[in-house]
This record gives sequence, C-alpha cells and structure tokens, in this order.
Amino acid sequence: MISVPNAEFDHLYAFAQNWDGEGADPPSAEAIDRARKIVGAGTSVGFKPQEVDADVLGGVAIWYTVGAKRVWISCMNSRQSSFVLVDALGMTQSGSYDAETSWKTISAFLRDE
Repeated sequence: MISVPNAEFDHLYAFAQNWDGEGADPPSAEAIDRARKIVGAGTSVGFKPQEVDADVLGGVAIWYTVGAKRVWISCMNSRQSSFVLVDALGMTQSGSYDAETSWKTISAFLRDE
C-alpha cells in the first residue's frame, strides 16, 4: 500500500464540535487514520481523491470523481466505513467498506470493467 503523507490530513484535526453549526462531531483520530489507509489503498490502484474532508455525520468523507462517475467513502467515528457509487444516470450502489475487497469493486466501477 502507498503511504499517504500526514500533512494531507492535518486539516481534519482542526475541526471542533459543531463545526457545521448543526451539531456535527469532528473527525476522530481513528477515523482520520482509517481514511489515510483507504486513500493509500486507492492510490496504490491508480486513484487519487478529489476531496478529503470532515463528514457532517461524524468522521471523514472521501470523494473520487472520474468523468460523470462519483464515489463517496465515509469513515465514520463509529468505526464503520461505507461507500456509495453514483453513475452518470444517478444510479447508485452502496456497501460496507472492506479493506480486502472494496477497491476491486470501486476501481472496476470507475474504470468501466
């Protein structure tokens, strides 16, 4: 797996409680670390995220975009991770993120395999 520099995630530690004005929890250190590993796994198969930011649901949101396709990966403070795939027609597929298998599904979707 490719190592992702800590500096790319440092801004996530600056979020405070209620950062969105609607009660959102800041990302936990564990969620940030999990997001770093997920981004590293994606980078190792050729995908760099378009955006990595705090998730209003509490955790870290990672966005990938290729053409009209979007992938959202959520690393929740609850220690759960999930992904949503959205194609050009707005059709979605979702699932729990699994470190062993999810990038196969995500990369196949983004590459039209």
